[in-house]
Amino acid sequence: MKISLEPLEQERYQRQLALDDFSSKDQVLLKDSKVLIVGAGGLGSPIIAYLAAAGVGELRIADEDSVSLSNLQRQVLFREEDLGKNKAAIAVREAKRLNSKIAAIPIVQRIAPENVASYAEGCDLLIDACDNYTTRYLLDETSALLQIPYLYGAVEYYVGQIALFRYRDSKVGYRDLFPRPDMDKEKLAIPVLGAVAGTVGCMIATEAIKALLHRETAISKALMLYDAKGPSIQLLRFPYE
Repeated sequence: MKISLEPLEQERYQRQLALDDFSSKDQVLLKDSKVLIVGAGGLGSPIIAYLAAAGVGELRIADEDSVSLSNLQRQVLFREEDLGKNKAAIAVREAKRLNSKIAAIPIVQRIAPENVASYAEGCDLLIDACDNYTTRYLLDETSALLQIPYLYGAVEYYVGQIALFRYRDSKVGYRDLFPRPDMDKEKLAIPVLGAVAGTVGCMIATEAIKALLHRETAISKALMLYDAKGPSIQLLRFPYE
């Protein structure tokens, strides 16, 4: 079935359609795209909002956690009245409020070896906005198995990290960059400035759109480090590339 843009969609997306290198075909490609986003927190909030706003056709949002008061400092999809509610469900509600034309699906259980393939099946991109190594390794393995690009993001203190792993083009994956995880670190509430999480999340959303449009990007061959204190951006080239 041929997918096209309705007149109201052309009006909604007119500012990105006005870009020199962004065509109606690109917008249709976004409309036809499916993305699995794991984590609806500090990084996930801006990712979800901007992908919904950009017109990505289907967002599968996975997060088993509930909203807590300390989340509100950086997880801007949520409000005080959402305390105690599931993050994925609220994120879907907000995505649909922002753009009723997209599909948004909540996944309220933890991503695990027994379910990850079914959630990722048919997706064009896997986005890691979570905060634990176990899930990251699982997404990395799923990316290699299903040949779906894997966009990794992390943030702590004033620093963010972003990388894109494409197993069709490269043999370098997340585990190659982080072979020895600091599991004790996961037990800590790592400090972070809320605005930094928002900045890095917006960077990830931009890279997600580029990936869905099959654009070239430096982060498919390098780990990007953003330090808000400088500010500064570094690209650390992948090994074996």
